[in-house]
Amino acid sequence: MGGAKEVDHENEDERYENEILKTVSNVNTNSEVRKFKAVDIDSFLSENENENTEKKTNQAMKLFHPFLHYKEESRLAQFIPPDTLNEYICEFLLSVTKKEWRRI
Repeated sequence: MGGAKEVDHENEDERYENEILKTVSNVNTNSEVRKFKAVDIDSFLSENENENTEKKTNQAMKLFHPFLHYKEESRLAQFIPPDTLNEYICEFLLSVTKKEWRRI
């Protein structure tokens, strides 16, 4: 009969995991570790951030906070869920006047 061949997903997954484990165990860890160095992401970002970007961001946030108050939002921006914050940011960018924006 021409029926579809049934695939045993559990055994297939197990075989895949075993192949990965074999590959990982065959890697010479000493030579692989030398390819990478430890990094501190926060340090990297703070060292490479443009001062003007930080200044403009702080100025924009000073304008954004009153907007949130106008929208009767009492939470700080970092505590607003991403979807809601995205809506506020979109509305803010579309509604802020050129005069206000030039002040920052």
